[in-house]
Amino acid sequence: MCGIIAIISSEPFDVLEGLGRLKRMEYRGYDSYGFFSDGKIYKKVGKIDLDGLNGKTRIFVGHTRWATHGGVNEINAHPHLDCTGNIVIVHNGTIDNYRELREDLKNRGHVFRSETDSEIFAHWFEEGLKDKRSIRDIVLDIFEKFKGTYAVIVYIKDLNKLVAIKNGSPLVVGLGKDKIFIASDVYAFLDETQEVIILDDYEFLEIG
Repeated sequence: MCGIIAIISSEPFDVLEGLGRLKRMEYRGYDSYGFFSDGKIYKKVGKIDLDGLNGKTRIFVGHTRWATHGGVNEINAHPHLDCTGNIVIVHNGTIDNYRELREDLKNRGHVFRSETDSEIFAHWFEEGLKDKRSIRDIVLDIFEKFKGTYAVIVYIKDLNKLVAIKNGSPLVVGLGKDKIFIASDVYAFLDETQEVIILDDYEFLEIG
């Protein structure tokens, strides 16, 4: 079990806010954590540390991990990237057929950095976008071919687009005044939202 969150805002907000909201889900995993904001990725082993981080961002994608596939280290901590560094993903769940999917992607030239099943999502999106496929078609392909449970948040840098995908693992959306939240648990953002949407299995959301 892991905790994932994304915040996208029309106005800059403190990175520390995103990290604080991620910390609310630390009960879902505390082996390691990481986040993407302002074009950079930060990862660390252990519980979430709120000291020494500053800066502002309009996009925050975070993850707190309970290790399933792959050891506890910074390489296996989320977020994960595709080969180009353009696609950022965080994932909660377990992909049962990840070895088969991973080999397929390796045969197409993809290079994996981690031991996780989660990294597959980044390369799958990379492959789909390279083939000029729509987000919808890429997601429908995932629903068909990925066996297991997953809640995934994908951020595509060059398109400034967020995609949330849900099948078997919890994922909720919160609409605030100037922010949209996506998270494993409504507790992460309930204090700042005016409306909450609970995604059903085999649903996805595209923002941007």
